Parts: sequence; C-alpha cells; structure tokens
Amino acid sequence: MESGERNMKTKRKAFTLVEQLIVMMIIGILAGSLLLVAGSSVDRASATRIMGEMKTIKTAVLIYGSDHGSEWPDHVEGLSSYLDRTASSDLASYTLENEDGSILWIRADIQDQGIKDRLARKAEQGASYYENKDNCSTYQGNGPIYTIAARNGALPSCDVSLTSLGNDFFEIVQSMSSRMMDYRTENGYHVSTWKDERYTDIGMDLDFWQGQPIDGLLYEPHGNYVKVEPADDSTIIRVTTVEGETKDLSSNLNWNIWIDVETGTGYYHSAGDPDEAFNLEDVEIIKK
Repeated sequence: MESGERNMKTKRKAFTLVEQLIVMMIIGILAGSLLLVAGSSVDRASATRIMGEMKTIKTAVLIYGSDHGSEWPDHVEGLSSYLDRTASSDLASYTLENEDGSILWIRADIQDQGIKDRLARKAEQGASYYENKDNCSTYQGNGPIYTIAARNGALPSCDVSLTSLGNDFFEIVQSMSSRMMDYRTENGYHVSTWKDERYTDIGMDLDFWQGQPIDGLLYEPHGNYVKVEPADDSTIIRVTTVEGETKDLSSNLNWNIWIDVETGTGYYHSAGDPDEAFNLEDVEIIKK
C-alpha cells in the first residue's frame, strides 16, 4: 500500500503541447519588450549626447566671439582650441551655417530614425530645434536638425513665436504649468526647486530661460509653482487679491508671484499664503 502511494506521489505529469506553446509565447513577448526598452534607452542616451554636443558648440561659439570681436567661426574645426580633445573628435558630424551675419546655425546630420524621433519629441516639448532654418519650422524628425548657436538681434529673421511656450504672460504661465503637471503625473513628484533639470525635465531650453528676461519678466519652474518676477524697473506685475486688494510688484522689491500648477491659484510674495491669493485672470502686466 505504501509503495503504491509513493509511486503516485512521484509520478509527474508532462507539459502538454498547448502549455509549451503558451510558455514560448510568453518568453517571446518578454524578449521583445526587453529589446524595445534597450532600443529606447540607446536612443535616449544618443539624443541626450547630441543635445549636449550642440550646447558645447554654442558655448564655444560665444567664447570665440568674445575673443574675436564678435566674429563667428566658419567651421566647427575653428573651435578646436576652445574644446577639449575628446569633444573635438566627437563633433565631426556638425556644421556651422552663417545666415548673412544675423544667425549662426548649427546643423547636425543624424542617420538613426529613433534618435531623430527622440529629438523631435524634445522639439515638441519646447526645445529650440528646427527642421528648416528658412522658416524655423519645429523639428519633426526628418532630415538634419538645426539649432541657433548665436544671433545678432532678438529673434531669427524667420517668423517664430516670442518663446516656445507662447507670446505673453498668460500663454507662458499656462504652458509651463501644463508641462509641470505632465511631469508630475508621469514621475509621481514635482520638478526640482533649484536644480538646472527643473527646466530641461519639462523640455525648456536652459540657456534661453534661466535668468533671461522675456518681455521684461523672468520665469522659473519651481517645484509645484511657476515663479515670475519683473526683470527690471520697466515692468510691473499688478494683481488683485481675492480680498479685493490691489498690489504692485516691481523689481526693486525683489519679490515674486507664485502660480500653483495644480490649482491655478496665484500668490503675491508668499507662496501658499491664503491672504496673498489671487486669480490668474486678475493679473495685469504694466509696461512703463
């Protein structure tokens, strides 16, 4: 009796053909997913490298200009003395195109479509990458990519918006808030309050936005707030609080207004202070 029970316990059932096919299908799906993730990671890393190299060229062009009476180099090779040896060897695929002394373009010729798509996504998020330098059309992942290394004048000669986020205070604040909320939804936390990545994490060009006035105002993503302040005494931010009090913010006060990206509520001077709260539509930008 014991021997029969032992034989029943040790007897194993073999996998059926259907079970084997299911296992093979699962393995195939997992392997395909791993390949997609690996490919996406490679594209992301390559796109980040290209963005970094173009920024390196921009910086070298600025230093070159300060050393040569604001003149621009004719070729990337002319920047070799302003770059370390490793950087110089990595920049062979970039060219400089001078548009009548008004704009110096950087052109990057990219072959891999995955990298192009990644850069197109960055352009869609607001990075200053163009597909056609003649009309400044946003990069869509087709052909070479262009960005501006230097310019003589406030904007390129072609027709473009004041910024990638809009043309006035309300458009810029709303667009920046939307990107910050998208980042919060995707990552589970808000952008940094002090790191440079608070700009780049939401697709904003750090060189363009950080410390650079846009029509008299400075904009900054700051945790769960958009921080705005007058850049100089030519611009005043006037708000009317929910209590009906009118307050003017000028640059000599060294204060800010704060817009909560989750609620859309603004605060004068002190973020989150209910006594300083105002509605976004009750803001007036006054130019002296």
